[in-house]
Amino acid sequence: AVVLLGGAVGAAGLRLPGSEAGAPPGPATVTVSVGPQALEPPAHANFRLGMTDAEARATGALVLPGHAGKCVAYSTKDNAGDAVIVSPRSGVVRITLPPLGYTPSGIGAGSSLQEVRRAYPGVAVEGDRAVVLMGEDWRYVFPVAGGSVTAVRIERVGSECGPE
Repeated sequence: AVVLLGGAVGAAGLRLPGSEAGAPPGPATVTVSVGPQALEPPAHANFRLGMTDAEARATGALVLPGHAGKCVAYSTKDNAGDAVIVSPRSGVVRITLPPLGYTPSGIGAGSSLQEVRRAYPGVAVEGDRAVVLMGEDWRYVFPVAGGSVTAVRIERVGSECGPE
């Protein structure tokens, strides 16, 4: 049998010239550090950004019918407002978490702006909202009043569905 050991080819049971007998080298271990935000998906509960209207309806969590405009806005059983916004071109482009919903980093309605800054050091405060770009195509938007988060939204960047 021929085996590959550490980049060298040898026959099983034979030593290569210049090699020592013993166990072959083990696999290398690589440690990569990433912030917790790198692991946060653009999704919440049954919904993820980009899913089609049919996929969103198939979850059974939408209150039908939605109200239409350029895009369709749906309520959910947990959120009476415009909880899920669907674009005919891009699918789900906004998900508003229910009032007791939190991001994987622990930010939800009632969190302070300081807590948002600790959880998401790259946050930008723009008027009455804090925005955290989470990737090239999605972000968290935290509307803020009196220094506290009032809602949590997951949004596709550049959506054609109105104010972002």
